[in-house]
Amino acid sequence: MATIVLGIAFGNEGNSKLVGILSNDVKLWARAQGGHNARHTAVANGVSSSNTLRSCSTFDFGTYASVSSSNTGLGGIFTALALDPRKFDHIIGVIEACSTRVGLGHLPTQLFDADSKKLQKLGHEVRVSTGRPRRCGWPDLMVIKHSRAINPYTSLNLIKLEILDTFPFIIAYKNPRTDEDVPSFPADQKLLESVEVVCKELECWNTPTTSVTSYYGAPLNARKYIELIKEFVGVKIGWIGTSPEREDMIIRMVTTSSFANRELVNHAVHMHITPRPCGHRDVR
Repeated sequence: MATIVLGIAFGNEGNSKLVGILSNDVKLWARAQGGHNARHTAVANGVSSSNTLRSCSTFDFGTYASVSSSNTGLGGIFTALALDPRKFDHIIGVIEACSTRVGLGHLPTQLFDADSKKLQKLGHEVRVSTGRPRRCGWPDLMVIKHSRAINPYTSLNLIKLEILDTFPFIIAYKNPRTDEDVPSFPADQKLLESVEVVCKELECWNTPTTSVTSYYGAPLNARKYIELIKEFVGVKIGWIGTSPEREDMIIRMVTTSSFANRELVNHAVHMHITPRPCGHRDVR
């Protein structure tokens, strides 16, 4: 049986950390899509390394024309690897604790103040290949929910929990002309660019979560943040990253030993197999 790991949003979700954990106990892992078009970084045992292989965005799902040429959703994996769609038991979506994007394409929750600079600094949101900073914004649950509608995730991997302190959640979009909530991620580009975001603010936790590896070792308000994602999206969060180090991962759903003797882990190591509700960050 196979385990599939998908990046959920606009790229740079950091899939490689989870894949590194899962691949310790598998017979084979394989990459489904991608090109030689960006550098990505992994940290293990205090050593940082980077490479340039990653996947493109999806032509089929995205904010056209800010898209590229690959189908990086679940269906693209089956065709790219000739994988029997009946032979998988885990589909894991990877999400960042904030929204980021590079290049063209609208980012509804983008910040233009000191908070954006703070998220860039804490999350190391800079492209390795060019040094170009990524645009940053608050977590956008509408994007995650849209991706969930396209791909039947069995669990999620939340990364970079440690970068958040005081923050709002984006839980809905509002059409400014009608003052009504937009029920899903807009397919209309003009509507997407004009929506007003609806925020839900949670109490900050003001307690470091860096290197926490136990769920109940995390602050109560951080756990409320995690549970809100679960309730809104409808998918449990099985892994929670708390630093760039591979070992700093809260594992709730399974242990790596549960993946022993698996035939295939289909993933994106420094590549993104992503059901992009918006387009490729790297379009120039």
